[in-house]
Amino acid sequence: MYWITYHSVFKPLRRTTDLMIWLNLSFLLLIALIPFSVRLIDKYENQYSFIIYSLIQILTGMMLFLIWQHAIKKQLLQSKGNDGSDTTNFIIIRLTYIRTIIIPIVLMISIIISFYYLDIASVFPLTIIPTSLIMRFRFRNYNKLYVEEA
Repeated sequence: MYWITYHSVFKPLRRTTDLMIWLNLSFLLLIALIPFSVRLIDKYENQYSFIIYSLIQILTGMMLFLIWQHAIKKQLLQSKGNDGSDTTNFIIIRLTYIRTIIIPIVLMISIIISFYYLDIASVFPLTIIPTSLIMRFRFRNYNKLYVEEA
């Protein structure tokens, strides 16, 4: 899911900043920690390992969200395509905000659920998939929202 969202964040960028590079490196560092957190859950199967996993996922998603916010704030998005058409509009900005925040929100809810029902909390992140599919269906008529295949 992060890879798809990562591409939707970086596709409309026309330039970058030093802060954007540092945020991107932090995002990639957190991505590298995900297998470690999955291994913790596999080995210990307790609430602490689940919370560590969830926190890494939340931080990763929030980093992508911060990258997108920084791009909007510093006006790093393309405003015109090669053919002169408007490439960035309110719908693209809004959907990308939603895409970047879905995973952190779902995992924050999972942490809360884990204090009561660890088994339910461990499968709750699966709700990310239907949520993403619903968003994709809802915005299906906006072809510019999705990364084109080469």
